[in-house]
Formats: sequence, structure tokens, C-alpha cells
Amino acid sequence: MMIGPFLKLVGRPYKRHPLYVSNSNLSKHSIDYWGPCTIVILYCLILWLGRVRDVGWIFVIWTVAAIMNHFVSRVFYHSSLMIHIALLGYSLTPILPFAAVILFVNPPVWVSSLLELTSVVWASTSAILSYATIVTISTENKPKLKLLYPTVILMELYITSLLPIMRR
Repeated sequence: MMIGPFLKLVGRPYKRHPLYVSNSNLSKHSIDYWGPCTIVILYCLILWLGRVRDVGWIFVIWTVAAIMNHFVSRVFYHSSLMIHIALLGYSLTPILPFAAVILFVNPPVWVSSLLELTSVVWASTSAILSYATIVTISTENKPKLKLLYPTVILMELYITSLLPIMRR
């Protein structure tokens, strides 16, 4: 399962895994930033074309959520801020088509609400599963990964809250 191009740089806990990278080699690589940034820019472009105001807040929400996840998770495993920026940026991918449908097709309010709910659930699930798959933590610390759920879900909710559901 390939989540993003940065996956091979994060490493896996099992040395036999083909994506495993030792910690000494990890510092020689940079984690993908432009892929998630492109996805966030595409989302901003969709909102901008849909004449939504406050598009710049998406970058603020994305950055604050990544910083919060970094500080929360720094306690129980070694990570970098770029891992969180990449994971949360790539998790916005399912929101792109839903936002385009909501803004350009202009479905009824109940359909728009259902599409927003579906996009939040899908994006949050993809981020949480990515954290569970990619982050290399010991098995006794796996339950502590649940501390990241609220920040991931809040980020997705705040980002989709910029979509206008009701139109005149």
C-alpha cells in the first residue's frame, strides 16, 4: 500500500520490509513537502474558483494541525514535523472531488451535507490509517496513537467548514 512518495523515507519497524530505512539513512533524505502542498493548493484553487472567501485559512489550519500532532506525538515516538505535514496534506486528497461537486454542481443542501460528511470521514480515516501504517512506534505505544485522532478530525472539519453548503 503506497500512501505517498514520502513513505520510503520514513522507514518501517521491520528490517525485512522493503520500505525499511535505518535511522542513520533517514537524516540523509528529505520528506516530501511539495506533494502535500500541491494537494492543499489544489483544494484552495477549487475553493477560489467557487468564489469562497477565506481560502488562506486552509494553510493556517493545515500548519497548526501538523504542529499540534507533532507536539502530541513527540512524547512517545521520534518524528519530524515534515512527517505530519505530509500525512495531513495527503489526507486532503479525498476532499478534492467532493469540494468540486459541492461548489460547481450545486446539489441540494442534504446532498452537500452528505458529501461533506463522507469527505471528512474518508479523509480522517485515511490520515489515521496512514499514521498507523507509517509511524514507527513500539507495540506498547500503539494505543497512544489515538491521541492524534481528535486533531486529525478537527483539521478535516475545519477545512471542510469553509465549503458553502447553502446558496441563495
